Amino acid sequence: MSHMQATNEFATSVDKLKLTYQFKLNEIEKHKQHIVTLEQELRDIRENIVKNCQHCWKYEPPAVYERGYYYCSECGIPK
Repeated sequence: MSHMQATNEFATSVDKLKLTYQFKLNEIEKHKQHIVTLEQELRDIRENIVKNCQHCWKYEPPAVYERGYYYCSECGIPK
């Protein structure tokens, strides 16, 4: 194999790697956007759970160096 062939093959290989790298970056960005959408959907669902909950308040006794508090045993929000 001549020096010129080796150089051309290396350049082609690097170009393919760059394309693959960019493709993977684009895939990551798409997934990040999807995650943001899913997180917003979860916040909306959680908000609806709390808004529609009948709330069954329970008392959580204090742990060391903490105060006790009331929370809903159904949706988990503090009182």
